Amino acid sequence: MSRIAVVGLGKMGTAIVNQLKELAKDSEIYVYDLVAEKENIEGTYRLRDVNPEVQEALRALKPDVLINASTFTGNEFYARLAVEYGFNYVDLGQSTWTTVKQKSFEQFAKEKGIKLIVEAGMAPGTINVMGAYYADKAYEDVIMYSGGLPLDDRAGGILRYALTWSIKGLIQEYTDATIVKKDGRIEFIQGLADDIEEGLYVKFTRPEIASVVEKYQKLEKRDGEYYITDLESLPTSDGVSLMPFHYDGVRNMGYRTLRYSGHYDVIRKLWKLGFFDGDRFLDLDRNRYSFLDITSMMLDRILPKTREDIAIMKVVARKGDSQEEMHAVVLSDEKYTAMQKMTGYSTVLSALAITGQYDIFRKDEPGIDPPYRYFDPQKYLKSLFEIIPLSEWVK
Repeated sequence: MSRIAVVGLGKMGTAIVNQLKELAKDSEIYVYDLVAEKENIEGTYRLRDVNPEVQEALRALKPDVLINASTFTGNEFYARLAVEYGFNYVDLGQSTWTTVKQKSFEQFAKEKGIKLIVEAGMAPGTINVMGAYYADKAYEDVIMYSGGLPLDDRAGGILRYALTWSIKGLIQEYTDATIVKKDGRIEFIQGLADDIEEGLYVKFTRPEIASVVEKYQKLEKRDGEYYITDLESLPTSDGVSLMPFHYDGVRNMGYRTLRYSGHYDVIRKLWKLGFFDGDRFLDLDRNRYSFLDITSMMLDRILPKTREDIAIMKVVARKGDSQEEMHAVVLSDEKYTAMQKMTGYSTVLSALAITGQYDIFRKDEPGIDPPYRYFDPQKYLKSLFEIIPLSEWVK
């Protein structure tokens, strides 16, 4: 009987708990949130019933796996607890610099014989496993793309976007420094200053997915394949994380976030005007707000919220004169948004691999690493897209 603990019961955490209930065999699921009322999830145990203090509860329970589904600011804290108390750990990532701090615990993890699988969500996470499929085969260029978008490509007016997660997290992703590998050298770039890549597409083959997407936007169909077109991209932070440091043979590697065409032109204009500045302030109604705070509040009001979304992923790999591509599409349904599926099921798969339910490891040894280092890409991707409803992965 495995014991899996989940801390943080927001949208993603609650989805992860319910997905564990669907998939985890012979497991007890323990849950914790700062808001105690959120813990009343049928079929689970409350961690605070072990001890009101989460730290002491984890010490007493010593779960087989802890999943941190709270904000990325808790990743270092919970990873430290895992190393100190000796239990396995999984998180969703979102901050490369936090991952760097977590890696400093690696020797302790090895001594305790535990695995910490960090950055196990969508991007970073699954998109890096897709990239590793080609990087492992010494492709010279590996460029990864992903995006969470509304199914309706007209949502949000000129921004063509709807909120599926934190607006501050979105702006941070756009404005933080981004790691890329260019001509064999590691570089740090400002994503919003880079060129917008236009004319992109993601493809799939399943008619049942097409029948849903066609209700909201136009698809192209060629040779039995469906194409979501009118996409663009820019480099954004954290999606590639530390991956460029791990593949000496890859000359060019990076990550870019997909959006519907026109989105980045608006975002870049706001950025150039200073709307995302966190060090410039206005005093309003006796309160002091940064430009970033005000912009975040405005966009939170302006942009629509939707449960009808789509997660799209793509990798373009080149070796000599040959080019290969890999694509993936995930749709929302009545239970989960596409982002809840892609982030949640990816995280759950990592946790259940640790408990032995899925045989997908390529290095089954203690330490701290992301999924693309721990898992065999073919086995991981096959297992993942078999468990996600309304999804497809194509090469």
